[in-house]
Amino acid sequence: SQMGANFQIGGVSVMAQTANSFGRGDEVSVGAKMGVGGATIAMGKKQEDLNGTKIDSMDLTIKYAVNDAMTVSFMVEEGKAGTVKHENQGLEVAYSIAPGLTAYVGTANVDTAGTSTSGAAAALSVSF
Repeated sequence: SQMGANFQIGGVSVMAQTANSFGRGDEVSVGAKMGVGGATIAMGKKQEDLNGTKIDSMDLTIKYAVNDAMTVSFMVEEGKAGTVKHENQGLEVAYSIAPGLTAYVGTANVDTAGTSTSGAAAALSVSF
C-alpha cells in the first residue's frame, strides 16, 4: 500500500509519501524543490525499515543554468543502512551543442564504510 501528496506553495514544490510493502517493510519519504534565479534546489529525506534493517538517507541537489546551452549540477547524498554509513558526491556539466545533441562531463566520489572510490565520465547524447 502507498499514500502520498504533492503540493506547491508559491515557488516551492513539496512531496510526502508513505508506503508499506508486504515482506519489505515501511518507507517514509519527504522532498522539496524550488527555483531561485537560474538555480534549482532539491532536497529529500527517506527512512525505511527493510525487514528490521533501518535505512536512512538524505540528498541535496543544486542545478544552475549558466546560460541556455549549459547547466552545472552538484549532488550530495548521505545515508546509513544498519551500521554502514555512505556518502556520495557528484558534479556534472551538460552542454547543448545543437538541438538533439548534448555533451555531459561529470565526476563522482563514493565513500561506503570508509572505503572511497571516485571517477569521471563523459558522454554524448543524441536524440532525434
